[in-house]
Amino acid sequence: MEEVIKNKKIEIGTSNDAPWSTVTAEGKAEGIVPDIIRGFLDYMNVDAEIRSTAMPFGSIIPSIQSGRIQIVGDAMYKTAERQEQIDFTDILFYNPEALVVKKGNPQNIKSLEDLGGKAAGTYEGTTWIDTLNNIKGADGSKVKVNVYPTIQDVMADVESGRLAAALVDSSVSSYAISQNPNLNLELVPEYSPDKTAVANGLGIAKGDPEFITLFNQYYAQALSSGEVKAIFEKWGLTPADYWINK
Repeated sequence: MEEVIKNKKIEIGTSNDAPWSTVTAEGKAEGIVPDIIRGFLDYMNVDAEIRSTAMPFGSIIPSIQSGRIQIVGDAMYKTAERQEQIDFTDILFYNPEALVVKKGNPQNIKSLEDLGGKAAGTYEGTTWIDTLNNIKGADGSKVKVNVYPTIQDVMADVESGRLAAALVDSSVSSYAISQNPNLNLELVPEYSPDKTAVANGLGIAKGDPEFITLFNQYYAQALSSGEVKAIFEKWGLTPADYWINK
């Protein structure tokens, strides 16, 4: 925290996935996570610029560890493996995955098991790579797993028909489809993910317990005051309670 106050800037990394976190053409950080960080800076009465760097999702933790960025400015699950690499705040929100298919669902995908023997994809650095690799169809066939640098690349190959489906971030995919009616994609309504495994926290480099404590204090009061709910609603994630509460 002392470094942020001294330098009057905070460096975050994002995979450029609206509505969580994006970088505008002018270099401005926008989205739910940057707005939460701005709220924290206001709470601390710290005048600091948020600088955001776009990168593949799989590069965010290494960039924290190398010091290139200071905060995970994106949605990231608090898994046990990741907590060995970086520190996390308390839970900010829950962000379950979605099963995305071409509009009309031409291959009749209703569940993960339906992907057995078919090509499906996700993007680098996500826990869904393991999920897809562990799936077996009713006949025992495995998924032909394709891993891409970005969620946008995955969605493009579903739309083109190269993939039967994508296992990706539910909020990002639903937001993209709602904002771009011409996208030839839809979410599989029959797929119901387990929210207990998808808790997200704000990640930072290890060794700054003061930041974690102060941020947790801010976020608790921001939840209580309705500030967090207002941020989610501003960015189109409604009802906000779906993502904020387990």
